[in-house]
Amino acid sequence: MELMKARRNFKQLAELFMSEDELQRLPKDKNEGNTYFYRLWCAKEALYKALPVQEQASTSLASISYHALLDQESPWQLNEYIVDDYRVAVVNESTAPPAKLIKIFLDLNQDTTFSIKPIPRTYPVQK
Repeated sequence: MELMKARRNFKQLAELFMSEDELQRLPKDKNEGNTYFYRLWCAKEALYKALPVQEQASTSLASISYHALLDQESPWQLNEYIVDDYRVAVVNESTAPPAKLIKIFLDLNQDTTFSIKPIPRTYPVQK
């Protein structure tokens, strides 16, 4: 979960965790670039944190493929949300039901004062 702030240096930060392919897809438009930055950052960070500690030690964020997650080409499933000004990514093994995992973080059955918007499973930038 990350508060989405307008960043002037998102391209420099993106170079620290995006693959070459992902960097090439980074939109030139500042707003679109910011959205892309947070979408990939949150998804990659969520997957990294889901890995066993031994695997984390040998895994870089740049080696984690956001598009493989999005295309369900890995043993993990990605669920993305926007909660007010926050970007939320939940990654779990593809055999677990995602709604139950999300319920741990947010009680979706209670009346809330924030808005929850699922993000469609589409590419932020075309292939």
